[in-house]
Amino acid sequence: MMRLVHLNPIEPGLISGRATTGYDCVIDIIYRNATDQAYGSDLAATLVLTGRTSPQSVSYVVPATDLVNGKARVVIPGSDLTDPNGYAMTLVGTLDGKRKVLATGMLILSEEGIPNLDLADTIDTVDLTLDYDEDCALDVTLWEDAAGGSPYDLTDEATSVLAAVYTGKGGARLLPFTVTVTGENSVALSLTADQVNTLPAACWWNMQVARLGGTTVVAEGNVNVTGTITPPLTTSVFNYDYQKPATFADPISGQVVQGTNTMNHLQVHRTDNDAIDRSATLALVEAGDTIAIGAVTWTVGAASLNAGGWYVFEVLPIQQAVVSGVTPVTFARP
Repeated sequence: MMRLVHLNPIEPGLISGRATTGYDCVIDIIYRNATDQAYGSDLAATLVLTGRTSPQSVSYVVPATDLVNGKARVVIPGSDLTDPNGYAMTLVGTLDGKRKVLATGMLILSEEGIPNLDLADTIDTVDLTLDYDEDCALDVTLWEDAAGGSPYDLTDEATSVLAAVYTGKGGARLLPFTVTVTGENSVALSLTADQVNTLPAACWWNMQVARLGGTTVVAEGNVNVTGTITPPLTTSVFNYDYQKPATFADPISGQVVQGTNTMNHLQVHRTDNDAIDRSATLALVEAGDTIAIGAVTWTVGAASLNAGGWYVFEVLPIQQAVVSGVTPVTFARP
């Protein structure tokens, strides 16, 4: 079995599980600190089993197996697992220079031939590809068995699902997924586009199931984020000379032109009426943004077209503003 042990300075974590009578029990432990980062030091831990039928205790060394990722392993020989009522487990280690109880729990025994009712201890490798500027929505189904024939009940009141993105395997947590249980053994994981935009191009994720028996990592993998982030368009107001010629005409410096025969297009010169180059803002205008003159607000139907000295915007509604001449022009993103 695999268990996460959060090193809590206030109280011990949980490390309960289930084993089969007469079979070796291997427990892989992953230590994490208060900020959910891998604890990369050897805790010189010892696991103490105390029988529930007779108060006899046996200790087992828990050596580190991967210091960088905070991993350790203990092997309990099957010949030691004989108490039909199971054992109390106490994990003790040296933390911050002091000997402390790191985790406690119960080890329950099943008879031979009874399947392990715990979650499968194999961590599925699931790599994710996300897109900048796009929401992330994942549907996950969990099973008790590798064949997918036995649903895992996530509706039990003592069960919760956690998922998060990290800087790397065993690294610092960047942000959590929003987790929603959608069925008996299914969950929805989501991130908003703004959250996705905070992630580096390469990172790591995992999903954990927490219950009374402890916390188990059930899936993990690389996260690759592709695409580009569209810079925000801040609402900007510039003075332009708004002209409405009868026929199509290219704007000169300081002008916005909307020909009567081409009212579905606004042609905005890169330089406003105050002789300031507004290219940086005009280049950010995209479909769905708005341009307003007087009482008319147009919605941009296509990204800006750079015609060299000016930008062309396809707009709706197909109408001209009442005002003419030098007037404020507002560019905004709803």
